[in-house]
Amino acid sequence: MIESMDVRHVPGADAFSEPNTAPARRARCAHCHGPFGMIRRRRSGRQFCSVACMDGYDDALRETVRAKARWYDLIDRLRARNT
Repeated sequence: MIESMDVRHVPGADAFSEPNTAPARRARCAHCHGPFGMIRRRRSGRQFCSVACMDGYDDALRETVRAKARWYDLIDRLRARNT
């Protein structure tokens, strides 16, 4: 039986003896996924490496919204036609 005061050294169990082996997560651009330079641009909770990436992200987002709107419009027209 192990007593409550029994302290034994288990190899590899000491959390302070091993260096942190997990790779550091680096922040990346929300559009091109590239590393940041000296300046980060931020918009709506996202970070960008350049103004061009901000504009490209906005264009891609607008196109996604337009595509969804076209699908919803098609669904509405088909529902109106079937009733």
